[in-house]
Amino acid sequence: LAATRPGAGGVVLLHAALPPAAFGLDAWPDVPTAIHAGDRDPWVDPGVLDAFDALPTVEVHRYATAAHLFTDSDSEEHDDAESERLVAEVRRFLRSV
Repeated sequence: LAATRPGAGGVVLLHAALPPAAFGLDAWPDVPTAIHAGDRDPWVDPGVLDAFDALPTVEVHRYATAAHLFTDSDSEEHDDAESERLVAEVRRFLRSV
């Protein structure tokens, strides 16, 4: 929604990030954005994360040991330590926007 509707105070994306073109945009909006993705996630395109990481309003958090659903405690991919780190980063980000 933040990509297509003005007025968002911030964006948190978990487990994936799509390029702006996926939303019909030429560029990502000038909105504070935090992206969280596991390095072992087959659904995540590292090139897309790199492109987002180059933007001044976007922070990309990569979790080296994490797969796709690493925050889901019911998933075999759950990673407790990385989940705790993600929650701490999201809380910090939300306090900043």
